Amino acid sequence: MKYDALITLITAWERFENEAPESADLTEFGRWLARQGSDEAPFRRGVAYEQLPPEVLLNILLYRLDRRWELLTKPFFAAATQVSSLTELRILACVADKDQPKKHEVVADVLLENATGAVLIRRLVERGLMTEHPDPKDRRALRLGLTEAGRLALEDTRRQLWPLLREFFAPLSTEEKNTLLELLKRL
Repeated sequence: MKYDALITLITAWERFENEAPESADLTEFGRWLARQGSDEAPFRRGVAYEQLPPEVLLNILLYRLDRRWELLTKPFFAAATQVSSLTELRILACVADKDQPKKHEVVADVLLENATGAVLIRRLVERGLMTEHPDPKDRRALRLGLTEAGRLALEDTRRQLWPLLREFFAPLSTEEKNTLLELLKRL
């Protein structure tokens, strides 16, 4: 096993500790390392990537893909009047795609923690984009629906995001997009 990248990283950490305040942590080290712009940033040169197992590299790349999309859409949502985040859009889309889903189903489908999902759903209800009503078969559960304003906001947001989505995947051919889609569906 090659240890060059690790030795470089440890040497950089030592320099960082000498320059950084005592309260600096690993996150601050990462920022400091990224600002160095020299050979002391082995991960920027790709040295460490070559040594990573494929599963780790896939994890990193999937995270970067999701983060890149989030950053690309952030200005759009900052200027939006109805839907203010990608997560809100996903909640609205989930409710639209299901017939009066239970609140906990939407939270699970959008992969949110219960508390976060509850807060976001409450905000969407308060803004008049969604409705919340008791389940007639199970009084403990709440069912969700879209208001007309919610449907229009969802349609408008999807329409406006479509060009960004096309641009995001433009480097891939249709065949490559279909292959990627089929591979990701397995996960």
